[in-house]
Amino acid sequence: MKQQDYFAAFEKENQEELELTKRKNSDYADDANAFANFEIIHHLSCGRITPEQGFVVRMSDKMQRIANLIARENQVPDEKITDTLRDLSVYSKLLRIYLMNKGK
Repeated sequence: MKQQDYFAAFEKENQEELELTKRKNSDYADDANAFANFEIIHHLSCGRITPEQGFVVRMSDKMQRIANLIARENQVPDEKITDTLRDLSVYSKLLRIYLMNKGK
């Protein structure tokens, strides 16, 4: 793959991830708090699990699914490994944005 093709593919992936996170965030959070679904873990665990740890748990779930899908065919036909890779990428970006804005 040529470098310019790589950059174009990367840009396309970023755009698709943005559209995905817009759809999913409206299902999991609200206008007032984009991270509500991660922060509720802290409250439900009586403070034992931080939102950051919640991100890591979800990311590790995706890593395990990726490892399984590399080793064998998926059992949920409408969810491909590319979907799981995209989810992991979005979780990584979410965590990075959360950490940058923590305490603001």
